[in-house]
Amino acid sequence: MKHNLTTLVFAFLVTGVFAQNEMLSLPNGSSGIATTTSGYGVAIGPGFTDPEGRLHVYTESNNGTALFLETKSGEQAVIGEEGDPTTIFTNPDFFIRARRVSHQLPGPGSVEFSVDVNGKIQSGFYSAGITDQLAVRNNLGIYASVDRKLRFDLTNGSAKMFWESPGDNFEFVNADNSTVALQLGEMGEVGVNTGIFSDQHKLHVEGGALADYNVVQPAVDWDTGDNYLGMYFTDNPELRWNSDATSYFEFKAADTGEVPLRLSSEGKVGINTDCFTGTHSLYIEGSAIAEEIFVQLKSAWCDYVFADDYYLRPLAEVEDYIKENGHLPNIPSAAEIEETGIPVGEMERLLTEKVEELTLYVIELKKEIDTLKEEIKD
Repeated sequence: MKHNLTTLVFAFLVTGVFAQNEMLSLPNGSSGIATTTSGYGVAIGPGFTDPEGRLHVYTESNNGTALFLETKSGEQAVIGEEGDPTTIFTNPDFFIRARRVSHQLPGPGSVEFSVDVNGKIQSGFYSAGITDQLAVRNNLGIYASVDRKLRFDLTNGSAKMFWESPGDNFEFVNADNSTVALQLGEMGEVGVNTGIFSDQHKLHVEGGALADYNVVQPAVDWDTGDNYLGMYFTDNPELRWNSDATSYFEFKAADTGEVPLRLSSEGKVGINTDCFTGTHSLYIEGSAIAEEIFVQLKSAWCDYVFADDYYLRPLAEVEDYIKENGHLPNIPSAAEIEETGIPVGEMERLLTEKVEELTLYVIELKKEIDTLKEEIKD
């Protein structure tokens, strides 16, 4: 059903001028426009005579459009030279523009709603610089019910998104395949490809995660470079940590609290111990077992004993040294071993040195025995 737009607007404006009991009366007819003296507005619709507002559009049909507004550009002027004119057209700025004014004056207290000729909607304010198709002042709410809603808010400056749906996560769903790629839990949990959350963790990922690097740091140190653990890949895979000199990188068993392995920032490794005394690199509390252990010394191996210029102590001199010191020459004493431990590599070298010296002593003794045998025969 089409109506003359001028008649409609005129009726609406004139209606607002009259007091509630002094309404303009239009006859009921094919136009479908009517007012009642007991009502306080204009009713539009066939046979409908009881408006609930100043303008009430009524239709019994389930199809079609209840209210349709149409505007057309108008020719303003024709300019230019004869034979080459230029026609200028004008367009209205808005299809709809409504304003609630405080104290009868437009200004900061006014609230606006508008739909321009390009279909762009502004609600709560008016600004000529808005380019979005839908612009809402301060906040936008989407409701399923009073206690199930989604709201976007800029009221206090920072952008916020609120959702209320008790017992439900906020889900980001791919419409193509219905995949729930991201979920937010009510207690601040974030789930990637999962909505199953553990109370102990805030980020849950089902599947792998890829990043340039990962850093774990106490919240109190987030604005510093102190106390962190990071996984990096530069030229090689790296595990980095930064802590004070008394802290170590620890491998701790969650069920027992035991720390079977510790690393110090000075490059020391402790197995079942954090006692890093001395200048050693590896510290073990308890025994160690291996199929084979190789020790490579920086100093020369003891084959120098067999060199022609090696000084082999006479046995009498060795005997005097033992009587005076209580141990073999070049071998650590019991007190030294008790204080510093046994240097395995160096000890192997010294013991081999003594074995080679003993071999030379045996060779000399053999020569002396052979000489005595020859003398006895003669």
